[in-house]
Amino acid sequence: MAKLALCIKRADAPAAVIKAFTVGLAGQLIPISSDFWDTPVQLVSRDICEIDESLLQLLPYIHITDEIDGSFMYTRGGAGEEARLHGNYSVGGGGHVDRAPEGQQTLLEVLQEEAARECLEETGLVVDPKSFNITHFICDPTNAVGRVHLGLLTSHKLDSATSINFVSGLEAGTIENARMVSTDELNSEAVYNRLENWSKLIATSLILPAEDEEDEKTRKTRKTRTKTTPVTSVTFRTKTANAETLNEPEFDLR
Repeated sequence: MAKLALCIKRADAPAAVIKAFTVGLAGQLIPISSDFWDTPVQLVSRDICEIDESLLQLLPYIHITDEIDGSFMYTRGGAGEEARLHGNYSVGGGGHVDRAPEGQQTLLEVLQEEAARECLEETGLVVDPKSFNITHFICDPTNAVGRVHLGLLTSHKLDSATSINFVSGLEAGTIENARMVSTDELNSEAVYNRLENWSKLIATSLILPAEDEEDEKTRKTRKTRTKTTPVTSVTFRTKTANAETLNEPEFDLR
């Protein structure tokens, strides 16, 4: 039996998402409005929706952080379903959704439950589905993988009493070399250039260098912090050999 994926028609997506995929210049994070959860969905064979760009597969993308703003990062292993992403670094967990809402269940509830299931399978963490606040669309029209997927960014923050078992608690073959990384390391050239595009958007838009004025000595040793200013749209940085340019986020605040 063919694998299925939960999809929407690209034509039914919010106008900002349609524009992001139509212009196709760079990936973007776009805030989700509440009316999206009423969008018609359908289950489509993966054989079809992986190549049909009139459809967008809905994927929860879970960003796990700790109390000091470290991010859970791993290498996509060879056992993962999407061969085109193997070997990339990622700070997002999750996967395809193969069921649709039934009865009185809402699309949001289905996606929250799927996020919780993926979180358990991939990291061993038990998370209340309702705690997942899905905040942004992740749009990446720059490659074949991105053009048929619509990411749904959500996050989970580990408390001091909870930790990930990096020895035996991870999905073998799919998640490799997992660890928590600081925001400085995430934004370093060596790591950033190996991140998959969706993770580059997270590194660029959600985790930014501190903006306080500092002397040179402080700047070299400083910790970074999460930006609190609301961002309506953000594009990821392009790959460059210039580390100074690479560490400057590019925001589109239209």
